[in-house]
Amino acid sequence: MAMRSECKHFESRTYANGDTMRRCNLGLAPDAPWRCPEDCAKYERRMVDVAWAHGTLVPP
Repeated sequence: MAMRSECKHFESRTYANGDTMRRCNLGLAPDAPWRCPEDCAKYERRMVDVAWAHGTLVPP
């Protein structure tokens, strides 16, 4: 099972140097950033994206 980006507890950030961080906010994905546990008891589908801007990082 890959990282479940649609999970409520998934977080992803891209830094100015191009590095990307992917993790479980609950710390339940010991194999992050590659995979979530197959049958994670805390998996909750993210129901909304609250006005987040999705796109690429542009340097100031």
